Amino acid sequence: MWWHLRSELSVPRTAFRIYTLSLIGDTPGEDDVSNDIVLDTLEVPKDSWSVQLTAALEAGVFPQEWKHSKGVFIHKSGRDPARPNGWRPICLVTSGSKLFERLILERLASCPQIRDRLESPVIHGFCKGKSVDTAALRIINAFRAGRKRSKRAPVALIQLDVQNAFPSVKHSHILATLARYDVPRYLIDIVESYLEGQSVAATYGSDEATVGLERGVPQGSALGPFLFLLSTLPLVDAFSGMEEKGVSLTLYADDTTVVVSAGTGPSLVKRWRSAEALLLAWAADAGVSYEPAKSQALLPRTIGDDILSLDGTPVDIVKVVRVLGVLIDRRLSFQHHIKVKCAEAKAKLGRLRHLGWARAGITGKKVSAIVARIALQAPRNSSNAALCVAAGILPADLEIGRIAATRLAALGCITTLDRTLSVKGLK
Repeated sequence: MWWHLRSELSVPRTAFRIYTLSLIGDTPGEDDVSNDIVLDTLEVPKDSWSVQLTAALEAGVFPQEWKHSKGVFIHKSGRDPARPNGWRPICLVTSGSKLFERLILERLASCPQIRDRLESPVIHGFCKGKSVDTAALRIINAFRAGRKRSKRAPVALIQLDVQNAFPSVKHSHILATLARYDVPRYLIDIVESYLEGQSVAATYGSDEATVGLERGVPQGSALGPFLFLLSTLPLVDAFSGMEEKGVSLTLYADDTTVVVSAGTGPSLVKRWRSAEALLLAWAADAGVSYEPAKSQALLPRTIGDDILSLDGTPVDIVKVVRVLGVLIDRRLSFQHHIKVKCAEAKAKLGRLRHLGWARAGITGKKVSAIVARIALQAPRNSSNAALCVAAGILPADLEIGRIAATRLAALGCITTLDRTLSVKGLK
């Protein structure tokens, strides 16, 4: 991929990247322009897009207007809503920023040294072919392998909590990481320009505020999470060769999991301390910190009087640990996970049954059939309309047309019925 070394953008490649916007989230940002609007008008601005984005790359300047995003705050389950860390900030960026960020991301990922490291089994998320499923599978396999070594050999699964990772990572660390892996100068310049002057506008009721971001990356953008991922590459290098010593690291965004296995309890603690030193050194360079009070360890076998600690604070030893949405128990039976998920599904099914009966007269049997169809047939990335069809429910626009037609036909208003059915959206 020779083109990542040059700043020039060809019109076909820019047009292709605009087209792929239709394959990602369609939530509009500050400009209220959705991806569909950009795609529908592609033929008109594609030449201008190519010229303007090439000029921006050559100048090393990310347009200031695209650095302002609309903030949406999602409450974290189980967290205190009165505290800032009880919310997950999501930045909705403009359509122009989405396009430019994707182009920059594509070029960063194609740089040889970065591309090689993204293929590491340690890295998951925000890169092709690596998902939460592959990360969870790697962790479970490492823990299972440690348990099978022998009946007495200890193994530990340590789940680490990184405090406010995305908003805290230092810009200087990101830029130094790019330089370390021989990223072309023009890309470093454009990333530096992208990070400077970012701001988020938030609205809550009648209150409005705009906050400038002096550090961290915008969570919810395309480029922000990928830059955080790149900031962890020095940690991947530091753990190179550790797997042969019984230490397995898995990174999924800011979720960090370490599986340590050894022949004895003292040797396991010693290996963990080596891993801990590498983790703390990277955290200091990156400007982030681990939260020992929220970190947990799963230990199927006793390690005697030795304890696992993180930065001087003992790590809680638990019987079940949640890793990337999966509840892992000491015996890897997943009985607790199944029990919890079944209880959650039963509660949701009950609420859906009551809601269906109250609003549409749907019986419990029909509700169960709807849920079964959705669970068994619909892929994760299905649209709402596709989910409705998979569940055997008419999409809302067709349902409105059907209800209108039925009621008007019952009244005998043939002319009105014909006019209603010709309205766009009800046809």
